[in-house]
Amino acid sequence: MAGEFDLCLIAPMESKSPIVWTQLWNVELYVIVPKDHKYADRKDITLEEISDESFIHLKEGFSLRITVEQLFQEAGLTPKITFEGEEPIRWQHSLQLASAFPFSQT
Repeated sequence: MAGEFDLCLIAPMESKSPIVWTQLWNVELYVIVPKDHKYADRKDITLEEISDESFIHLKEGFSLRITVEQLFQEAGLTPKITFEGEEPIRWQHSLQLASAFPFSQT
């Protein structure tokens, strides 16, 4: 290929690019909490309600991290990130310890 493509599905990027992109869909974001957490039975939750909680998050540069940071910034809040990683599956241990909880998307 000579640097050409017909279609590419990616998460939004903040870098300047000669590529034009169009949003095709939205996904819901979830906060995953232990079963006995005070928010475990809640269907909806606001960023203000969870802003003092500790979070497990993807390392900088991941699209989900960028999205979550933008949402917090728009709300005038800063998340307390206690752990950063590249593999969400490994976050289960921290969640079981109830020391922090991660964001997830559908």
